[in-house]
Amino acid sequence: MAILLYNYYMKKIPLTKETRAVLTILNDHGYEAYLVGGSVRDAVMGLPQGDLDIATSATPADVQQLFGHTVPTGIAYGTVTVFFDDVSFQITTFRSDGTYSDGRHPDDITYTRSFQADLLRRDFTMNALACGTDGIVVDLVGGLDDIQNRLVRCVGEAKKRFEEDQLRKLRAIRFMATLNFQLEEYTQNAILENPSLSSLSKERIQSELNKILVSDGAGRAFYFMHNSAVLSAISPIFSIFSTESYPHSSAKDTLQYLVDVMNICPKMLPLRLAGLLIQPCQKTQNSAEGDALFSRVEYFLYEHKYPNDVIKRVMLLLRTCTDTTRRDDASLKAMMDRYSADEIEAIFTFQHCHARASLAKPISTLNDIDANIKAVARIIATGEPYKRRHLAISSQTLLDTGLVPHQLGSVYEMLLSHVWRHPEENNEEKLLTYLKQNMSRVKGGKK
Repeated sequence: MAILLYNYYMKKIPLTKETRAVLTILNDHGYEAYLVGGSVRDAVMGLPQGDLDIATSATPADVQQLFGHTVPTGIAYGTVTVFFDDVSFQITTFRSDGTYSDGRHPDDITYTRSFQADLLRRDFTMNALACGTDGIVVDLVGGLDDIQNRLVRCVGEAKKRFEEDQLRKLRAIRFMATLNFQLEEYTQNAILENPSLSSLSKERIQSELNKILVSDGAGRAFYFMHNSAVLSAISPIFSIFSTESYPHSSAKDTLQYLVDVMNICPKMLPLRLAGLLIQPCQKTQNSAEGDALFSRVEYFLYEHKYPNDVIKRVMLLLRTCTDTTRRDDASLKAMMDRYSADEIEAIFTFQHCHARASLAKPISTLNDIDANIKAVARIIATGEPYKRRHLAISSQTLLDTGLVPHQLGSVYEMLLSHVWRHPEENNEEKLLTYLKQNMSRVKGGKK
């Protein structure tokens, strides 16, 4: 049966030698085979190709027989991963999907000989493109036109597509953010009518959320996610975003802050995740209530399976973002002793972003942050001591004064605090003199 192309012009994309070879092997054994999905979309847009997906009339068993190195990664859905010349391909048999009773996966699939049926089951028109060994793009649903017009449009009825798989709602928003597209009217309205994500695992939500967070269009995406109630469908903690004024600021509302902080922050996950989560932490100035809000945010991160290092970094940024007072050297050295250089850089960066996004007149605050940054750089450049290992005295020398091992921690703390204020006294003789003068402060007494 001839394939009727939706687009009236011919579009051709380049294929890698590995892709052409895999398609040719399938064709030479009597099977139809096409590169499909996001890799075709990306090639049409002139972007680097991501995952390489191939749709074929060959069954998984056929594919496994034809290629030496295969893994049945999604065999229940007709998918086999093929490794060819160190390049991986997800090869899936042409299929039609049954009902989606769980709102995420088809209850059953049926292999089909119809390439058209396989394309028509896909999520968005731009992802329903395909090409064979000649590189000519097959477009049955207007995907090329939608790419040209920068539209995310569902294949077929949008409401049905989202009912089948709720993940498609987040994917639509992610494509809007990463590709700088608009949501087509019916696609957008279907999300507005039913923003529920109840069928999705926390891990899948986290994965899509992260891709949105680090995209160029994160601010615009989160504005839509708030207005469509998708954000509060992810978690009730996001119900705070509104047109109420930002806490501690008379300038901006909380929703505008969210848009601005996403546009200002570098595209780094911990920074932007902190920007997303900061307002639930600052709804109150009451310390007891504030601690409870921090705990709630931390639980959100654990619940959504974020790695421990990401959780630690985000919570650090949230707890330090408003501590922007211009510090003296001793205070900065205490900070440098407590945190790593990478953590300090992240703290100052997020303080900068937060001030710019939240304050009507941030110049004074930004000047204080910049002064702290310059002071830290000067302390490092001049070699002033700020960590225990920088003290010019050994543990054995301290023990020789009559101290016992369990006292060393408090002694080092006292000496370090002293040289923070008096770096010129960081030599053994002066440190011993200072210790003798302040022996009464040493915890545990002398032996």
